[in-house]
Amino acid sequence: MLRTSWRAGHVLLAVGLGWWLVDEVLTTALPGAWGGPNIGGGLLLLLATAVGGLGLVAVLLSGAGLDRRRPRWWLPVAANAALALVVVAARIVLPGDSGPGGWDSGLNGVTGVAVDDTGSPVLALAVCYGSVDTVSVYGPNRGDRPDEPLLELRTDEPVTTSALVDLADPGPRWTCGDASALRLDQQELVIATAQGDRYGLAQVAFSAEQLAALRPGEVRRDANGPSSGSQAPLTVPAAEFRDAVCGGPAD
Repeated sequence: MLRTSWRAGHVLLAVGLGWWLVDEVLTTALPGAWGGPNIGGGLLLLLATAVGGLGLVAVLLSGAGLDRRRPRWWLPVAANAALALVVVAARIVLPGDSGPGGWDSGLNGVTGVAVDDTGSPVLALAVCYGSVDTVSVYGPNRGDRPDEPLLELRTDEPVTTSALVDLADPGPRWTCGDASALRLDQQELVIATAQGDRYGLAQVAFSAEQLAALRPGEVRRDANGPSSGSQAPLTVPAAEFRDAVCGGPAD
């Protein structure tokens, strides 16, 4: 009975530790799509922790009465100890749910908003690493009604540093739908962001009143942005926006 509990405990402990390792790898490889309770992985990690904890309890309870004269009784101990060291090393080496430079999971920069000489909204994309190739614009979330898609722009030339995107006239680089849906007199709030294959920019939300307060050449970002770059001013000159967000010029 003790031998069975000893072996079963080590198996459960290995399953728990193994999933911690898998979760760390998936969180790093698939930022924004894995990790955390809202985007997958969170519940599985809790279950793995419970399974591993149950296995550890079984090992401790059965180990006290185990006959250590039996050959190779120490093998499962050594195997799980080695696995635990690998998990610790992975959590130290891999960025997990923090991207390069301490960015939040799946984020690689910030979206800002500016205006042209006519007061029309222009998005400022500050990409700190990686790239983005899709700009999405939504209307406000009205409780039980999700954010209303207003416009999506795509490009075959991904943005790797910074770009200004005039929503009324994006230019030949971007393919888009009907920009007339962006009439701000019919929208109490507009939310804009940009995404790539692996990462996305922190969103910016703005209203007609906020646009009216901007001067051409200024870029405004949201106050509740990601942890990295949070010390950047809320409004900066367009030419300095990426440096302010990313902490320096592009490499």
